[in-house]
Amino acid sequence: MGKLEDIRKKTSEMQEKGDQVVETGETKVKEAEEFKSALDGLDIIDEDARAILDSATQGAIDVANEQSDTAIKTPMETVSDGLTEVSAEADEYSSIEKSNADTVSDAVGDYASVGSQTEASFEQRASDFDNSGESAELVRDEFKEQASDLSNLLESLF
Repeated sequence: MGKLEDIRKKTSEMQEKGDQVVETGETKVKEAEEFKSALDGLDIIDEDARAILDSATQGAIDVANEQSDTAIKTPMETVSDGLTEVSAEADEYSSIEKSNADTVSDAVGDYASVGSQTEASFEQRASDFDNSGESAELVRDEFKEQASDLSNLLESLF
């Protein structure tokens, strides 16, 4: 498998992991919303019931904060770091291909046409690596925003 295919595969794998984190985050938010709805529906008849509700609410806040960290923030940091590495790797390979294009562009005489064709191929590969790196960065940024939104929502429910 070539380096470009490696980059694309790694991006796809990180995207799958990110999708799983978002899905888990959405599930955690839904669970928290359902619990909050149940708490909101309780009839408070005296101070003892109020104390029980306050304790349950504080427990829910603690759970929501823990879930925000363990189910959303930390896993998404791993995905984000992975996509950052993929982007850096793509940039590195693009730089190499651009250097290769520069090297073969210097061909002269009978080799000029071959050098020109080879230069175009290296430039195209450099462009493909650039596009793959940019794609990884876009995916990373989208996931970071989704994770932040889900985490903030989860932490603010109670």
